[in-house]
Amino acid sequence: MLSMFAIDERLRETAKEHKKKGNWVVYGAVLVLWGIAELVNHWFYSSILEFIREWRVPMAIKHAVIWCIENPVTWALVLLVCTLTFIVIHAYRRSVRKQKLPNVAHVELALEIGNVINHRTGTEGNPYRYGDLFVQASVQLLHPSVIDVTYSAQIVFRGGVLDLEQLNDVGSWEVMERDYFKHPGLRPRSTYVTNITPLDSSLSNLRKSEGWLHFRIEGLTEHQIDERTLRLYAAIDGRSWHVDEELAGHTVVRSALVVMRKLVPRPQ
Repeated sequence: MLSMFAIDERLRETAKEHKKKGNWVVYGAVLVLWGIAELVNHWFYSSILEFIREWRVPMAIKHAVIWCIENPVTWALVLLVCTLTFIVIHAYRRSVRKQKLPNVAHVELALEIGNVINHRTGTEGNPYRYGDLFVQASVQLLHPSVIDVTYSAQIVFRGGVLDLEQLNDVGSWEVMERDYFKHPGLRPRSTYVTNITPLDSSLSNLRKSEGWLHFRIEGLTEHQIDERTLRLYAAIDGRSWHVDEELAGHTVVRSALVVMRKLVPRPQ
């Protein structure tokens, strides 16, 4: 059997051989292992041997312990025990985590759409490039007590479905009544303008969640969006819920509400 010192010497010789052959990848790997062996020898291994030699126990016990430490089989067994322990702990944690996850068949929630505001945004060359839909929605978790969901949306028309891009920037916008938009001199402003907040994705059956979602689509005119149906989804792994809302009446011109990006004060 090789002692730890013999293993250290063998690694050093192996590194030299691969360096001469030009196997730099293998040389680097062996060099790292040799460095680890050096640390074990001079820091950990030597300190343990010195501590054992000072034990006030029969010499036979000292020799037996030192032999076990110098035997590579001992270190292999220690590594095996540590590996098995890690596997068992990891499997236990996975089983506990799996038990905490709700059975998707027993999850119940109610999803509703309150308002939809159609807005146009774009680029400098095309200011009306995108169709933005700001959706005011509510969701009530009925069972279990807590759960996390993800939201998505589609536009449906005559059997065709288009996925909408979701933008997580609701906090950068504000909703105002059209009367204030036409006559900004009306006061007080807080009566007509609302700072909207995003719809919470972490649900609890103790409260009903209310908020807004921002979706965007490219390539459709306002008239084309007006002819279609919005389908909003709330989903967990393995199951989803949806609610439909006709977009007729939610156009830029006829909507009672408008949305505007919040003005950021310029630095003085």
